[in-house]
Amino acid sequence: MELKVSRATGGEQAINVSDQIFACDVNIPLVRQIAHSWIMRGHLKNRKQKSRAMVSGSGRKPWRQKGTGKARAGSLRSPLWRGGGVTFAAEPGGAVPKVNRKMHRQAVRCIWADIVRDNRLLIVDTIPVDQPKTRLMQEWLGTYDVNHALIVIADDDRLLHLATRNIPNIQLCPLHALNPLDLMHYEQIIVTTDALQKLEQSLSNTNKTKTTDHAV
Repeated sequence: MELKVSRATGGEQAINVSDQIFACDVNIPLVRQIAHSWIMRGHLKNRKQKSRAMVSGSGRKPWRQKGTGKARAGSLRSPLWRGGGVTFAAEPGGAVPKVNRKMHRQAVRCIWADIVRDNRLLIVDTIPVDQPKTRLMQEWLGTYDVNHALIVIADDDRLLHLATRNIPNIQLCPLHALNPLDLMHYEQIIVTTDALQKLEQSLSNTNKTKTTDHAV
């Protein structure tokens, strides 16, 4: 299929993209499963606290039950005491739904296909911002009337990062750090042609190299 590329010098040109990625059938249950998996990653527990069974200390009764005038106590490791264990101590862990590589890649294809069908995709040949100034980036975005967008670039670019970071509802993301939730969150997706070529290579069936789960 053909998509239009907006040129920095003005005008548009057509570019051929893979039907397998940008024109595939959208599998909504699969996309929902991938989104749920990414959301659960943010809910993983990484705190570790000691319960009364884990803290150091004797199990001996500190004083006899009656006759001392003090409240009864059975252990120095009680959560009521300083240095005692924590009641309902937090444990690391959490369940994340398993998603294999083929499922992840197919779900990302479905998301990109849905973006194209909803006319949310804007392809540009380059981003004409040569200084780390927010004003220049805002002027460039204003030419496309963009207010809520994700800008996908091929590699990390500190200059573009500095020019974009203070603009609300605009996020700059290199391709290796992109995740499905970002693609579904923003109203418009802006992609450079270099990033688009790398995306096609990573999502094509002919690519047999191993990729990390977060790279789309």
